[in-house]
Amino acid sequence: MLRKHLLWRKANSVERLLSWEAPQVLRKEFPFYISGFDKEGSPVFIAPIGKWDIPKIVELKIKGEYQRYIDQVLETAMMLIKHRSKSNKSPTQFIGIADLEGLTYRQFASKEIIELSIEALKRVEANYPEVLKGGYGINAPKIFTVFYALLKPFFSEYTQSKIRLFGSNSDEWRNFLRSHISPDQLPSQYGGSNTTCKTYDQKDGFENFPTCPDLVPDEEMIPVTVEAGDQHEVEVDVRKAQTILKWTFKSIDYDIGFYVVLKNFGKEPDEELVSVKRADAHLSTQHGSIVCETPGKYCLIFSNSYSRVRQKDFLYSFDLLHPPK
Repeated sequence: MLRKHLLWRKANSVERLLSWEAPQVLRKEFPFYISGFDKEGSPVFIAPIGKWDIPKIVELKIKGEYQRYIDQVLETAMMLIKHRSKSNKSPTQFIGIADLEGLTYRQFASKEIIELSIEALKRVEANYPEVLKGGYGINAPKIFTVFYALLKPFFSEYTQSKIRLFGSNSDEWRNFLRSHISPDQLPSQYGGSNTTCKTYDQKDGFENFPTCPDLVPDEEMIPVTVEAGDQHEVEVDVRKAQTILKWTFKSIDYDIGFYVVLKNFGKEPDEELVSVKRADAHLSTQHGSIVCETPGKYCLIFSNSYSRVRQKDFLYSFDLLHPPK
């Protein structure tokens, strides 16, 4: 088996995968996150597969590039595990989270797409066996059970034992994820505290991953109450490009929505830079930052628009780190 694997690596130029630049359409429309590490030090990969336009791969005739892209993601996981093993924790596996929200029948309703998915699974099982510590599908629609039934025979027994599927009950899967992964190592939309976890780019390397932020004491934060169906806006005047805008917030008892926009004052729609529909700020203090590419009016929006009867109490602070002169 080892000899076969080595031949596969040579035939597919796997050693050069990490320096290979995938086509723009794959990097843009098939993103993934490396949000951090679980409580035992294993890297956490998140893929919003429900939003991946898989039929486009067939339409653009880039199946070969797509397979290579998947190989690149897996090789990134292996190299990150190897890099991490130099620290005080020595992981040998990774966590994979598939967000299936938005998945429709169209995304796998063709023979070519099913064959493409099966081929990808075969490659994983043959060349990266038993490196999956846990595979968690969240927001799985009912239609996904049909697709999963087609793929399941191609998973090894070991892989099947590591997979757990969750429906749209976010309380259930968020609590499960938090039991394995600390909040500061998870994006806010997945029950964590990082409001600005960005998609991974090969140029990011293996060093710049979330660390536990310096928390702001409650007495240094500003208390606010936002009524049901309303939102609270904090306008920030940024006068220099490349200024870093940082924020921290926590709510009392209930979650709250959070957005950051660049105001355009009616000339065109405001530019949405950060979007967290519901952050569990009552369970863990939220944090994040952006680099303001241009001067302007930036707005932190704390939204309670989805609540019909319940007001929300929260605390927040922000800071500007100006670029060196």
